[in-house]
Amino acid sequence: MSNIPKLEDCKPGIKPMGFNVLVAVEPVTEKIGSVYIPDQAQDKERLVQVRGRIIDLSPAAFDFANFGGNAPKAGDAVQFAKLAGLITKGADSKDYRLLLDKDIAAIIDEEAFA
Repeated sequence: MSNIPKLEDCKPGIKPMGFNVLVAVEPVTEKIGSVYIPDQAQDKERLVQVRGRIIDLSPAAFDFANFGGNAPKAGDAVQFAKLAGLITKGADSKDYRLLLDKDIAAIIDEEAFA
């Protein structure tokens, strides 16, 4: 779980609108041991990432139902739908994903995976 970027390390300069959520995605491994992963394989891996941290969300996100206090918030580690959303670069040159709120499948309890 320690590979998911921390909230304080992210300065994307992107403000989500509508029902969108901005997620900092878990970075793709560039090498295993001393062997570098080819760029084409890294690009494919970026498309299928499924974990990240909510950096920001629009005011309308997660407003469609009563979550009983369980609605995700900025700073939560989450799991999301594979291939969902728009991949974008932030002002800080990190990869982010703009997702619809309904694409967030679960909040990850980081302490359970520590």
